[in-house]
Amino acid sequence: MNSIIIKNLNFSYNDNIIFSNFNLNVKRNKFTLVLGLNGTGKSTLCKILNGDKSYDGYICIEKEILSKDNDYFSKILTLIDNNIILKQNTVIESLWCNYDSSFENFKDKLKEFGDYFQIKNLFYKQICELKKNEQNLIYILSKIISNPPLIMMDEPFPFLNKQEKLKVISYLKSLKNITVLYFSSDIEDALLADEINFISNGQNKLTTSIHQISKHEKNIRKFGFSLPFSIDLSKKLSYYNLLDDEVTNIDEMVEILWK
Repeated sequence: MNSIIIKNLNFSYNDNIIFSNFNLNVKRNKFTLVLGLNGTGKSTLCKILNGDKSYDGYICIEKEILSKDNDYFSKILTLIDNNIILKQNTVIESLWCNYDSSFENFKDKLKEFGDYFQIKNLFYKQICELKKNEQNLIYILSKIISNPPLIMMDEPFPFLNKQEKLKVISYLKSLKNITVLYFSSDIEDALLADEINFISNGQNKLTTSIHQISKHEKNIRKFGFSLPFSIDLSKKLSYYNLLDDEVTNIDEMVEILWK
């Protein structure tokens, strides 16, 4: 079942064609990645899906045709981008103002966040006292605290290191009944996704999975990308009969090689 269906999307800006007969399916309760170089329209597509730009074509989100006049979409869809905006009060207050259930449930959610992300020490600090990476994390948590069914992320980790980023994504993937559409220009993010879409020249050129990605290496290079490091290394080691199969996880690869 698809959460988002895009068919024959066309969009231009000042006679510059951004999308031409663009198609994309986003499966419900899956983590879908849209990969493209800078300038390929990722943020524009995000704005279209968020209802911020008019478009020509067919877009259906959770069985409803996308329309600016329908507030249904603002209730089910949450956009997380790199424009970090938080009210200048305490962390708890910033999280509470985005929560839509009871205070008792809110306390449970705080405990969950505190335990998982090890941030209990931040709850009573003022936002202005936080480091950039802490503000980035709290911003993301404020967006997902009410478990929105559909999350769009457009380069949302400007101040998080790799481990912090992976922690957030692992948390999102652990949630039930959550669909994530993630826009990125980093090929390494392909390792995180259930499905990967490569966009180039205004179209969705390739849809694949991490387990099939090496079969499309020639095309992927045409789109301006190389294979993820672990896949590329695994492929080379397999060529020299040091691995039997491709391995996506570096730690797992090291363990196999040392046996």
